[in-house]
Amino acid sequence: MRRRLIETLKVRGCAEPMVDTVALLATELLGNALTHADVGGEPFPVRLDVYWNACGLTIVVTDPDPRLPVVTNADDDAEHGRGLELVQALATRWGACQVADGKTVWCHIA
Repeated sequence: MRRRLIETLKVRGCAEPMVDTVALLATELLGNALTHADVGGEPFPVRLDVYWNACGLTIVVTDPDPRLPVVTNADDDAEHGRGLELVQALATRWGACQVADGKTVWCHIA
C-alpha cells in the first residue's frame, strides 16, 4: 500500500516532502485500524481514500469498529502508542466520526 501510494502521489506531481508525510500518516492511520479494530477475530475490510486538491490533501481510513480513537501519552520508553500523537503533530487537522458501518478517521495536510 505504502509503495503504491508513494508512486501515485509522485506521478500526480506531489512534492517530495509531502509524499513522505502523506505516506507516514496513511501508514499510521491504517496501522491503527488494523491493530485496534475489534471485530471478533474475523477478517475485516479497511478502506483508504486520499483526496488531493488546491486546499491540500486529506487521508481517510474507514474500518468496521465504531469505537473512536483516543490519543494517549505514551511513556518515553514505550514501543507503541504514539501514532495519533504523530498524526496530531504532522497534520493541519484531524478527526474521527462514527459512520453507519464503523468509523472513519481522517487527517488533512494543507
